[in-house]
Amino acid sequence: MAQAHVSDVKLRLVFVDGLKEDGSPNIKRKTLSRIRLGASADELFITSRAFASLSSYSLMDTERVETAQIQSI
Repeated sequence: MAQAHVSDVKLRLVFVDGLKEDGSPNIKRKTLSRIRLGASADELFITSRAFASLSSYSLMDTERVETAQIQSI
């Protein structure tokens, strides 16, 4: 049996910056580090909307990125 211990959380904001020549969206990402390990989905969502309001790009997605160590029990 194994257990994961989360050691780091980052918040990744995915923005759309227009369209490419082939019609697919041009994606830009901004990663915010030093996110509190216990941050809830609601807190991350509110934070992503606040940062997106400061950007000229359109927010497409918000991602929680976790780094974890997996150890046997």
